[in-house]
Amino acid sequence: MSEDDRAEAVIVVGGPLIDTARRLAAAGMAAIIQPVPSACSMVLRNLADREPPHSATVPAITRG
Repeated sequence: MSEDDRAEAVIVVGGPLIDTARRLAAAGMAAIIQPVPSACSMVLRNLADREPPHSATVPAITRG
């Protein structure tokens, strides 16, 4: 990739390409998007913004 490519972002898919993605990111040539970490972050953000469903509430166990 070179500055002539005019890429604004690069989507990197596949573990073997991670080293190349890190080199591109270090060079600051384009934003690097790693799908799996990005998707995990998105899911965690969405879960943090939601109220837990009522069925997720576990009733207290009483002994008696």
